[in-house]
Amino acid sequence: MPSPPSHVHRGDRPSLPGEVLVVWALLAVVTIEILATYTRTPAAELYYVSGSGFRLAVHQALLFVGFPVGLVAIAVAGLSVDRIPNRLAVLASAVVASLGAVAFFSNGGEEAEVDVRAVSMLALAGVAIALALGLTAAGHAGITRRRGAMPGDRTRLAVAVFVGLLGIPWLLADLGISTDQIPLLNHVFISEALRPDPGRPKAFSAVHDGHHHGMDGVLLVWSALLLTRTLPTISGRRLRAAVGPYIALIMVFGLANALQDFWTEQLVKRGVVSWELPRFTKISADPKWFALLIIAAVVYVLTMRPGGPLARAHAPFRRSEPHGERDADLGTKVPHPGPSAQ
Repeated sequence: MPSPPSHVHRGDRPSLPGEVLVVWALLAVVTIEILATYTRTPAAELYYVSGSGFRLAVHQALLFVGFPVGLVAIAVAGLSVDRIPNRLAVLASAVVASLGAVAFFSNGGEEAEVDVRAVSMLALAGVAIALALGLTAAGHAGITRRRGAMPGDRTRLAVAVFVGLLGIPWLLADLGISTDQIPLLNHVFISEALRPDPGRPKAFSAVHDGHHHGMDGVLLVWSALLLTRTLPTISGRRLRAAVGPYIALIMVFGLANALQDFWTEQLVKRGVVSWELPRFTKISADPKWFALLIIAAVVYVLTMRPGGPLARAHAPFRRSEPHGERDADLGTKVPHPGPSAQ
């Protein structure tokens, strides 16, 4: 008997996409890296931190959970609540969105001199609720076991690779490794060399050990790209109208931060250019934020709206089957063709 299709339903609810699990796994791996690196790295090699050891590591991990994990958790909660036929789940997803927004408005991804305040604990609570919603959704509707190529996957891969190349120094810095220590990469990126630090009183390593807001940007882009594959599975129109634009927003926001950090560290600090790109951390009534919102809206309309290149499912495929068998995608009876005329 053939295995069920990847989006098999339990009742009338679509299964929870496997991409959600990949996103959570990606964020969990980086959290573990942060804990390990900040535990063993001397504070002098890190970027304007106080304290050391495991306490510092927990501090940085909590900040990471608040931003960017809290932003991703909002989208994941929306996908999960679509699979849970319960008003309480809707309320829980609204709480996740509120807590994630509060954490972002308060901390905004600042790397240095940020205290773990009560708002960080609220963000942690929001992420925990989002995880609980995901587990509940998986229990109600199951988990997608397999999914083939989808329209737009080449575009997703190209963007993911581009952002990943920008993020090579930060991927290594999260592990406490410098590109200067790796042949070939040491000719492409600057890392341990001391450079004037824009907005800071003293020179610092071009790419310090530990976590960077540019890496946050990479993770937001990667998460958003994965979650665009789930948009066709959202059954509620209103929910899809909310989740789709939000995913576009965090993708554009993440790309802006990745580009800004790369530009500063690899071009400004190298002396190739003297002007800096705007940094998107603290929310403000600045024109750059309005520009970001407009770009995100354009990206949504062009790529993620229903039927767009990054939100389009495969067209249903029908084929003739013997009487009693069902179409694998539609779950409907397929009439058996009558004998052809001789």
